[in-house]
Amino acid sequence: MNVVIQLTVANLDTGPFNLYSNVDTFTTPFATGISRSILLAGYTCTVVPNGTSVIRVKSTGVCQNYIDITINIPATTTTTSTTIIVITTTTTTAIPVTTTTTTTISPVITTTTTTAVPVTTTTTTTVVPATTTTTTTPFVEPGPTVENQTFFTLN
Repeated sequence: MNVVIQLTVANLDTGPFNLYSNVDTFTTPFATGISRSILLAGYTCTVVPNGTSVIRVKSTGVCQNYIDITINIPATTTTTSTTIIVITTTTTTAIPVTTTTTTTISPVITTTTTTAVPVTTTTTTTVVPATTTTTTTPFVEPGPTVENQTFFTLN
């Protein structure tokens, strides 16, 4: 299990530190000789025993005090997780992505389309007004009637 352990305050006479787990009732340290400056900066520990819910940070120098830090373990883990103490750190494992590209080349089909342009026929009809011609012929009085002749008058 990966855990980041960071102390917010540590007196100058503390350290180095050993780290213990509640898994074995704080009997055997799982990490030893961790300096005060490293714990103040944030120490990433990758050997925390599985099932640990409390880490004891115990000074082994002049000062022999310790602090128990409760860690929060996610109930269900589906990816690699980092348990964080005091500061936030996230570890993300990316799954490699395999991309397969299939290219299908179709035969080239040439299509020729001929479009006939419709012929436009314009018919212009000009209406010419009818011309009426009147011819006036002077009336000539017929002469004496001749038998068996018919006279016509043209209008």
